[in-house]
Amino acid sequence: KERAELELVVNSDNLTQAFAGITDTEITTDYRGEEVFQAFAPVKAANIQWAIMTKQDTSEAYAALYKQILSLVIILVVAIIGIVVASYLYANRLTTTLFYVVKAGLDLSMGDFKLTTLTMEERTRLKTRKDEIGAIARSYTRMIAYQSEKFEISNKLANGDFSVEFTPKSDHDLLGSSMLQMIYSLRKLIASVKENAQNLGLAAEELSSAATQ
Repeated sequence: KERAELELVVNSDNLTQAFAGITDTEITTDYRGEEVFQAFAPVKAANIQWAIMTKQDTSEAYAALYKQILSLVIILVVAIIGIVVASYLYANRLTTTLFYVVKAGLDLSMGDFKLTTLTMEERTRLKTRKDEIGAIARSYTRMIAYQSEKFEISNKLANGDFSVEFTPKSDHDLLGSSMLQMIYSLRKLIASVKENAQNLGLAAEELSSAATQ
């Protein structure tokens, strides 16, 4: 016949120790054959010695801990996956943008300061970045403006306009300083040619006058 748990008489060394005034905790196997946490202590009330003993199945005690560990593992896995995906997307975007920078550099190295190989979308993506790549793109913009200015000056010189004026960007502007020196030299050369032409005209007039006398 199956008996209720309250009908069972449990003889325990731990209760004996508790009645002896000993307090302790341990992991043991109870009368059901289950592993349990067990704690016991003496209790004295109204000059009567009592003993108290509590126990909890280890499976029940560890259940909350296992649940927390499982939750932490899931959170960690999700975080790692998120970091990997975000890193991949950022690296892919960074690589694409760097490719635009390389294309712009190649164009400039070939004298194409209009950057014909870059689309407007690619140029916008470069200019609107707030990081170091965006700073490089904006420095390219200044470089293009510099080359455009020198192109306009060279075009005027090629068309015979030697009255063009400009100022080098700095003391380290080697191209600007060389172009300015070239303009001064051309002006002197033109002035010398004009003077020689005038002298030659005067000499021709003198020879013509002498021939008619």
